[in-house]
Amino acid sequence: MPCYPSVSVVIPAYNSAALLPDAIASVRAQHWPDLEIIVVDDGSSDHTPEVLQRLAGTDMRCIRQTNTGPAAARNTGILAARGQWVAFLDADDLWLPGKLATQFDAIAHHTEAGFSYTDDRQRYANGEEHERIVGVTGRRLFTELLWGNHLCTPTVIVHRDCFDQVGLFDPKLRTGEDWDMWLRLSARFEGLYVPRPLSLIRKTANPQKVDLKTLESCTLRVLNRLFSRKEVGQRYPAVRAQRRQVYAWHCTVLAKSYLRHYRVPAFLRLALEGLRSHPMTVLHLLPKHAAAS
Repeated sequence: MPCYPSVSVVIPAYNSAALLPDAIASVRAQHWPDLEIIVVDDGSSDHTPEVLQRLAGTDMRCIRQTNTGPAAARNTGILAARGQWVAFLDADDLWLPGKLATQFDAIAHHTEAGFSYTDDRQRYANGEEHERIVGVTGRRLFTELLWGNHLCTPTVIVHRDCFDQVGLFDPKLRTGEDWDMWLRLSARFEGLYVPRPLSLIRKTANPQKVDLKTLESCTLRVLNRLFSRKEVGQRYPAVRAQRRQVYAWHCTVLAKSYLRHYRVPAFLRLALEGLRSHPMTVLHLLPKHAAAS
């Protein structure tokens, strides 16, 4: 007989009345025997509560809270979860058929895995779709994540016990809270990559803009805490030697973002900070054709 681990699916929702039905339907279409859906309504002001009432079932619980952001909403769902595994889905995205079956079949052959992630398919506002290949396996995941996020949240499933050791999402992060979590998980646990697109990520025509100052503070908060964790030095001793280079890279990315918005003083401040961290920053600051010549 096949083994079906219990799964809690956490879906944070904010003003998602139009998209929630498809997201929930894609979870129910997995036909997973031991599954609960936890929708956390993060202070919606649209018809989300009415939609959830219409979609109610014995497999779904709804929790309403004041608007505190996606990290806090996911934490509420995790704390309420009863399953052995916690899976994530955003209200505007979808799981593709066989998502859970495919990942748990792989996990059955790699029982050391604390979490699993997959490729995804991205659908743009004009209807075009493109597959996004992660292509990173094993211990390489952590070192690749140092340079930026490679994982889409709806692709990830995590054993519930892992959160007891790495903690929950950081609610102070208004962006990058998922990147922070994947760094913490991959620093301590084995991640299992399933090289198939098993989630559909809907890219909106007008994505929500993140304030650059917020992006800067959140990025540096993630890096500062990461390099202070002792398990990073224990499991990845070579990473500490890369600390200055990693900081320099992210300072460069942030500096260029400021420059694209004509915020020259902020660009100069971060460019100088990057140069103080690592001299190779100067190459990243040059235009691509100049750096290659």
